Amino acid sequence: MQGLLAFFHKLGGLKVASVCSGTDSPLLVLNTIAEVCRKRLGDVFEEAVTNKVVGDMTCDDLETVVDDVFPNMKVLYSDVRELSKKSALPNLADPQQTEIPVPNFNILVGGFVCKDVSNMNCHREDNRTTVRDKSKKTGGTFGGIIDLLKKHIEDPSMMNPEVVFLENVKGLDAPPKKKEADGSTTSLPYYESNLSYCMDKMWDAGYFMTPLLLDPRCFAGPQSRQRYWLPAVRRALMEDTGLDQAELYSWIGQLTTRMACHGETPLDGYLLDSADADLREYLKNVMGQEVPWKKPDPVSSKKTDETSAKAKAAPKWVAAHAGAATKNAAMLTQTRISKDTLEDIAKNYPGVRSLAKRQFDMLVLAGMSPPCKQRRFLDLSQNLARTRQSAAAESKYIPCVTPRMEMWITDLARCVHGIESMGFQGIHFGKAHHVAKNYSSSFLLDLSGNAFHTGCMAACTMATFTAVGVALLRKKGMTFSAGISPSLAEPLENESDVELDDIW
Repeated sequence: MQGLLAFFHKLGGLKVASVCSGTDSPLLVLNTIAEVCRKRLGDVFEEAVTNKVVGDMTCDDLETVVDDVFPNMKVLYSDVRELSKKSALPNLADPQQTEIPVPNFNILVGGFVCKDVSNMNCHREDNRTTVRDKSKKTGGTFGGIIDLLKKHIEDPSMMNPEVVFLENVKGLDAPPKKKEADGSTTSLPYYESNLSYCMDKMWDAGYFMTPLLLDPRCFAGPQSRQRYWLPAVRRALMEDTGLDQAELYSWIGQLTTRMACHGETPLDGYLLDSADADLREYLKNVMGQEVPWKKPDPVSSKKTDETSAKAKAAPKWVAAHAGAATKNAAMLTQTRISKDTLEDIAKNYPGVRSLAKRQFDMLVLAGMSPPCKQRRFLDLSQNLARTRQSAAAESKYIPCVTPRMEMWITDLARCVHGIESMGFQGIHFGKAHHVAKNYSSSFLLDLSGNAFHTGCMAACTMATFTAVGVALLRKKGMTFSAGISPSLAEPLENESDVELDDIW
């Protein structure tokens, strides 16, 4: 704990800028860490976590969530891609007043868009230029973060952010398929992956990045979606504390491992009870919907309006599912589910009414139509192959939490509710958690699918802060007990600094 507190003393308080959408999990984590440390040592901060957020949110509902959860926080909304070009932002609290200056901050947290490097897109022909291309969503948001950092470092009137935390999907490390889309050579620098490009750009901005691939199951999470956590420390701070790259890399890794949980996180504790009012209301609403086998098939692959200049072909997945339906038509016929049986299913298991016909057919083909005693989590937002794959796997964990998630729980005969999805990400608003009930399940699914996992965020944050703090103590000739080896040749002490684990 000494190293963690030494870091806070160095900063004089956390002044955080967040460019994360939705729940803003990092602010929940940093507020909690600040409160715990204050209780342990009294008022050691000149100020606690700042009441200023810089975000890229434009949706009114997202603004409302942050306002509900952080009522005392000044929320400044702007497109992160444009922030470095601005000296002030609109005052949304009082539009009649003058603009608010872009605030100073010493910690920056950002989740840049994952769409272009996700598992479905990371093997495209233009993979090697995805993040450096600012015309794409992933490249645009990452480039905006880099530009914002450089603006603060180059402007002597602004505070230098000492630590940056970024997060993205595992597809960030996918190697490029070709040098260029047409296979030609290029004058652009060659990178092994988009991750290596991110590390290089952070170095150019004055930061040393330490990539961590973390699994939420190791940090009190009931889901298994691995993500890259990218803590980056300002190189000038490392030089000032005598902390070299090898030490920082090793210490952050050791400390993060120290905070990893041992044993499984019971999934049932995150699922709503059948008597839960929100779940009952959700099922009551779907009871009024048509049964899925009476619904029309998904959008045709034909253009919606041949004469319209805006007419576009349907997405590729439409044709893929149409092909799957044709291929498996005989199998669907062979299942021989009578009309009466189908009606009984809809009556006894109202959750099926929330499904499209294609999704119900996927359940049938996977052999998981209600009733089903085995617990499986079936991803109905993808293709039949993925549904069958998840049907064959024992479900002790949610395989992933994604926006617009359509995850069917076989033994409960319903899809995952948005409040449950928030829990899978470790998101709880404390006394303000009741605000989550003000929003629809679909909205909360999107919100949690874009959120940071709080357990991973807490471990990554505390490990990075402590590593820098230990270097500060060492420079002053002070003894420390941070649960890390001061020399790479010395083993990690198992019983040192239990308090750090307690805080986590």
